[in-house]
Amino acid sequence: MRGLVSTQALWYLTRGSGLVTLLMLSATVVVGLSTARRAESERWPRFAVGELHRRLALTSVVFLALHVLTAVTDPFAPIGWLSAVVPFVSAYRPIWLGFGTLSVDLFVAILATSLVRRHLSERLWRAVHWLAYLSWPVAVFHTLGTGSDVREGWFLALVALCIFAVVVALVARLGYSFATNVAARLAGGGAALVLLAGVGAFAALGPLRPNWAARSGTPVAQLGASAHRAAGAAVGTLPNPPYEAAVAGRLTTTALAGGAERIVIELATSGSIAASVALTLVGTPAAGGGVSVERTSATYGPSGSPTLYTGSAVAVEGSRVTLALADAAGARLSVVLALNLSGSSVSGTLRAESGAAAALSPPASGGEREGADGGDGGS
Repeated sequence: MRGLVSTQALWYLTRGSGLVTLLMLSATVVVGLSTARRAESERWPRFAVGELHRRLALTSVVFLALHVLTAVTDPFAPIGWLSAVVPFVSAYRPIWLGFGTLSVDLFVAILATSLVRRHLSERLWRAVHWLAYLSWPVAVFHTLGTGSDVREGWFLALVALCIFAVVVALVARLGYSFATNVAARLAGGGAALVLLAGVGAFAALGPLRPNWAARSGTPVAQLGASAHRAAGAAVGTLPNPPYEAAVAGRLTTTALAGGAERIVIELATSGSIAASVALTLVGTPAAGGGVSVERTSATYGPSGSPTLYTGSAVAVEGSRVTLALADAAGARLSVVLALNLSGSSVSGTLRAESGAAAALSPPASGGEREGADGGDGGS
């Protein structure tokens, strides 16, 4: 568990520093737009607004550096130093991580030219400085495309706040620059609306839809592990697969209409792993004992989120059951249960592996549940 804790710390730092960087970058853009339209008041003279703009930019650099450093050093995802400098070359979510790298490169270019501004022409400096407005939407798409908390309401609210603040500042800036040019002001307002609609459509059709982790380019090896990592962050109990654990629990059988039976097996792990499994088998009694399985359902997860994974049994071979499961993001997990039945008591082992189960077809109708002596398992 020590390795899991250390990578969890890096993961927290990457998530937190990334979101703070977006907030600081958004604030920098908002104040920069205010500076460009010479916004000032008695309490906030123009030089104070300019100084605030510089301090926000420097603070953004600090959190940006922390975000890049923790993302690269975290061994969970294959993000190397090259991916932190060259966009779209990473094996991990190449497009959306590439947007983050591109935003970093643009921001560094702005910072570098600002440091040597006295040696540059005003026109060249302003041309490069306009990249700030390009680096911000790129950073927004990076945040939505790679953010681990993108499905959380508070996360979406903060991103929406950043977008709203920048759009309002941009509209005010355009209104100041083109006070007498109605066409330019309408064009700027239209562009802001297009940006809002584009971000909203991307979020709705991309990160907020199921299976985004796989569709965004997450390597197969990380799909199952990422969900376990998220669960581990919430309850601190699940290691990255593959792993094994002892399980124990109970079996109950209920008679249904038409002679069918519903068998429910509820298990809990023991030792350092705290998780639970619930398996339901529905079928009809088979000749010679057992049940001919017709349909199944299963859930699996840590103690704080017992239904993190849902799915079904894809193989029922005596007392050995293979489960094909997936979380809400589409990350797949294969769980193999080797069970010992004694009346209504169940014990055995659980083995979890990331990725799809070996068999993806429904269990054969001849699959059987075996009791302790071929009976009904303690009904």
